[in-house]
Amino acid sequence: MFTARSIPVRSSVRRSRIVLALPVVTLATLLGLEARAEAACACTPTPGSGQVTVWQHAEFTGECCTLTVGDYADSASFKLSNDSISSLKVGPGVRAVLYEHGGFAGREATYEASQGYAHLHEVSDETSSIRIVASDPRVPYYYEGNYPYDDENEWSNQAQGLANDGVNWYVTQTGRVSRIPLTCDLADASCIHETRSIAEVRAAFGLPGGYDHFGDPDHHAGYLFVPVEGIAAGLPPIVVALSTPDLAPVAFASVYVTPGAYNSAWVTVDPRDGSHLYQAGGTLDATRGVRSHRIDWSRLQLGLDGFLTYEDNILLEDHDGDPLTLYTQQGGELLTNGVLFLTNSKPGGSGAGLRAFDLETGTLLARAGSNYGPFDFELNDADSSLGDEAEGIDFLGISPASGVPGIPEGALHVLMVNVDIDRDNAFLKHYSYFCDPTDDTPYCAQH
Repeated sequence: MFTARSIPVRSSVRRSRIVLALPVVTLATLLGLEARAEAACACTPTPGSGQVTVWQHAEFTGECCTLTVGDYADSASFKLSNDSISSLKVGPGVRAVLYEHGGFAGREATYEASQGYAHLHEVSDETSSIRIVASDPRVPYYYEGNYPYDDENEWSNQAQGLANDGVNWYVTQTGRVSRIPLTCDLADASCIHETRSIAEVRAAFGLPGGYDHFGDPDHHAGYLFVPVEGIAAGLPPIVVALSTPDLAPVAFASVYVTPGAYNSAWVTVDPRDGSHLYQAGGTLDATRGVRSHRIDWSRLQLGLDGFLTYEDNILLEDHDGDPLTLYTQQGGELLTNGVLFLTNSKPGGSGAGLRAFDLETGTLLARAGSNYGPFDFELNDADSSLGDEAEGIDFLGISPASGVPGIPEGALHVLMVNVDIDRDNAFLKHYSYFCDPTDDTPYCAQH
C-alpha cells in the first residue's frame, strides 16, 4: 500500500513541474537572448567627462561598457565577463582603479584621466572589480624603471634611504651616511665624496653605543635630518641634524614614540615651509600613526639639542575609511602638494609596497601594484637569500637635460635592496609625473 500510494504522488509532482516550467522555457531563453539583454551596456568609444570605457580585448576591441563614478564590486555590475578587460579609455575628471579580485581585493592598478590604454599588459584579463573615482592631479606617477639595477657597490649594502639637496644625493646605510654628487653615476662606487659614520655621530653628541641604525633621511634648508634607532639596546629613537654638504653633526632631538616602542624608520620635512618634521615607527595601525613635530629653527641654528616638539598623531585609512595596518615602515617623503608617499617592506596587514596618502586627512590616494599597472612597484626576482625590501624615498625632478648619469627621467625615486647574507644589491626606481592636459590646477601647471 505504501509503495502504491507513493507512485501517484511522484507522478503528480512531475506533471506539476512540467506545467510550471512551460512558460519559462521560451525561444528567447533557448537562444540566450535574455542573458544577452541583461549583459547589454551602453558603450561610448570616446568617454566624456566623468566616464570610463572598458573593452574586452586589447586595442579597444570586443564588447565594451562605459562606466561613471561609482563602485563596481563584481563583473556583473560592469556587464562584461569576469577577468576579461584588456583595454580602456579614461575621460577627463576621473581615474579608474582596477582590482584583481571581486570586492576590491587583491592587487590594484590605477589609470589616470584623459588617457587611453590600448594594452593593459599584466593586468589584461585580470579584473574582477572596478572603482571610478574623481581624479586627483597630485598622484598620477608612472613607473619608468630602475637605475642602478641590481647593483652592488660601496653604498648598496644595508642601504636604508636617500635624500638630495639639489646638488648631491645623500644615501644612508645602517651605520653610515654618504654624499654622492648628482653629476656622478650612482653605479660608480668611486663617486662617494663624503661619509659620516654612526660612531662619529654618537661621539659628537655623547650618545650611548646602543644607537646603531640610521633610517631614511630628508634634507631641508642646509640640514640633513636622519632618524637614529637603538632598538636592541632599548633606546628611544632620535633625529640628528647634519649640516650639508660636509655632514658635520649639529644637534639631535628626541621624537615621540608609543610607550615600549623604539622604532623611527624615516623622517620627512614639510617642503612648503619647513615648519614640521614627520616620522613614523615600525608599524602604522588604528592607534599608531604618522607623528608630527614642530621644528624650532632658531634653536637648531644655534646648535642646541631638543629642536623638535611633538604635536600630532595622524592616523591613516584606506579608500573606504577603514584603518590600515602597515608593518615595517621603511621610507617617507612629503611633497609640496600635501601628498605623503610611504614604503613598507613586510607582508601581512594591508600588504607591503608603495602608497600615496593625503597627509591632511590621512586617506589613501593610490597604491602601487606589484608588477601591476602603470603605478608599479616592481619586485625583482634577482638572486637573493632573503628577498627584496622597499627602503627610502626621495623627490627630485630629473629630465634628460638634468645631466644626472643613468637616470633620464623621473621625479619620485624609491630605493629597494635585494637582501643577501653577504652583501646587498640596490635598485633605484624612478617615477615620472603625468599632468592631465585638461587640468589647470596650480600643481599641474608647475609640473
